[in-house]
Amino acid sequence: MLLHEKTCGIRGNGIRREVRPPIPVPSTFKIVLTSTAFRNANLTWKLKYAANTPHNVTNLLDVSTMAMRNKLLTYQHKRRALKFNMSLHAIFEKATDARITTDPPAYFTTDQYELYEGTNIDELLAMCSIQLASCVESYEGTGSGWTLSKLVALDTTVWELDPLRGSTYHALPQWVMDTLSVVNVENHDEHCTL
Repeated sequence: MLLHEKTCGIRGNGIRREVRPPIPVPSTFKIVLTSTAFRNANLTWKLKYAANTPHNVTNLLDVSTMAMRNKLLTYQHKRRALKFNMSLHAIFEKATDARITTDPPAYFTTDQYELYEGTNIDELLAMCSIQLASCVESYEGTGSGWTLSKLVALDTTVWELDPLRGSTYHALPQWVMDTLSVVNVENHDEHCTL
């Protein structure tokens, strides 16, 4: 199945909306829900890597960020818009002495991304993979003496996104009006941005 393969479907009010096919998650990955908050408006999923995970970091990050795709799409289906970021936990060892490791594991986080109905999720996940691989490379570089020993986990944290929208006139409190320092334009439609 191609990652960019798309089909269309009709949902709810008859509006045609893109329906993205699920991507099969490799059986070596175990994804668990680790925390929730605010009535599931905030979720964190953890993908745990097996102890014998191969060391091709770039390919592994590509596959593991894509493995989170189905979780993000399921959340988006319920909430319409969301923000997410990914965090990688990795253990490094000294190149000169493998007994010296990072404890606790090193922790790298991507930027936060917004996902709407028309957003290409595959591009965002590819950017997450690139950012995390760059963090690992930077940690190993510049004469640090650290080399990657193993990847521990990949966290994906998701927040419900409530973007700005139009509204109507709201009266100001009397004490603000008494200062004569604010102009509160009164409108009678729903096109005023909050």
